[in-house]
Amino acid sequence: MSIYGIIVLYNKAFNKTSYKALMDNGVSLIVCDNSTRTMGNEAEVSDAGAYYIPMGGNKGLACAYNKAIDMIKDKLSPKKDDYVCLFDDDTEIPLQYPNEIKSRREPILLPIVSDGTGIMSPCLMKNKIVKRFNSVVDAMKADPKQITGINSCMAVRWDCYDNYRYDETMFLDYIDHTFIYDMRKKGIYPAVFNFKIRQHFSAVEDNKKKAAKRFARQKSDLKIFYGDRKPIYYYIVMKKKIKLAVKYRDIRFLR
Repeated sequence: MSIYGIIVLYNKAFNKTSYKALMDNGVSLIVCDNSTRTMGNEAEVSDAGAYYIPMGGNKGLACAYNKAIDMIKDKLSPKKDDYVCLFDDDTEIPLQYPNEIKSRREPILLPIVSDGTGIMSPCLMKNKIVKRFNSVVDAMKADPKQITGINSCMAVRWDCYDNYRYDETMFLDYIDHTFIYDMRKKGIYPAVFNFKIRQHFSAVEDNKKKAAKRFARQKSDLKIFYGDRKPIYYYIVMKKKIKLAVKYRDIRFLR
């Protein structure tokens, strides 16, 4: 079994030290660079022995994923039971992660990812409304048909990508939930495994200015995700507005 890791960078220098252990454990790393300024990443990535894909500006997450999957297909000759693992550039990845993936066979694997407020993945998704689990126990015993999760450290068996493309009209948010929702339609469901990952999630750790900018961009992705379910879209957006207004004590978020 081969493991292909995809990481997308945005105006951040590639730290080969962070990923050396992954590559030492047999992960073929593909780095998609969405940076809008020169970061010197091409030389660093090549020196580390990884594959570098320049995106020519910030083309969004879906476009980067599609480019990486195309490269894997065209150059690395993947087998159907190989895995593609998606990594964020702000995730602490335990050294044992590749070996854990190699021991599994399920089509989609979701580890337990936590941030500053609790478990952020896997999540519960009913009627396209995504909610956090209160505990690892709840996540482990949940119905796989109602589970979703974030991209960070999600592992996808290669055959799931047969005739599948990420929706490039979406830029960043809910691309992961869209993928799992699309897999549900095919009768493919994720499996949760009790392997813990720490995530420095920007929506938790942003300052107010960054949070406002991120929310403006997120609304566009949410509109695509919810499609003609406009009441749910407005409900979700209002909840996020209230949360941000309370967090930053600024009623301007409610406009």
